[in-house]
Amino acid sequence: MDIQVGVNSYMTLEEANTIIASSYKSASKERTYWSSLSDDDKSILLVNATDKVDRPDFIYRGKTAYGDQEMQWPRNIAGNVVETPFSIKKGLILQMLYDELESTTDEYKLKEMGVKSFADGGGARIEFAGTSESVSNSMKNKVGVNKNIWNSYFKEWSMIV
Repeated sequence: MDIQVGVNSYMTLEEANTIIASSYKSASKERTYWSSLSDDDKSILLVNATDKVDRPDFIYRGKTAYGDQEMQWPRNIAGNVVETPFSIKKGLILQMLYDELESTTDEYKLKEMGVKSFADGGGARIEFAGTSESVSNSMKNKVGVNKNIWNSYFKEWSMIV
């Protein structure tokens, strides 16, 4: 897949590699996973992750900088053109890896099945969430981003609380 900044991605593959290398230890599951991918697979993940956060319902501050631009960034904020902030790029990368890795863990799979808690101290006990409780989405906000990632990287640039 061909990455085109401003058309299908907020950053180049080289920028993504740099963010990952500076955000995760070399033996971390995130960096090991990323390193195991081909450049084409990395590009596909990066473009798909960009699609997830480049949506009109994100309601970023300001307005698009140019009438003919294809993406939400750059933005015109208070009369200044602001290129895609580093925090948005880093949040996108962290969310991408979170989605890729967390969705494969046993804990995530159990939450998807509705398991609220599990205890094993000689007498195993499983508690399922009630119909009004959301277990699997409790870590994500209303636009599908992990709440901690949202608050750390996207919130300052968004009108969504």
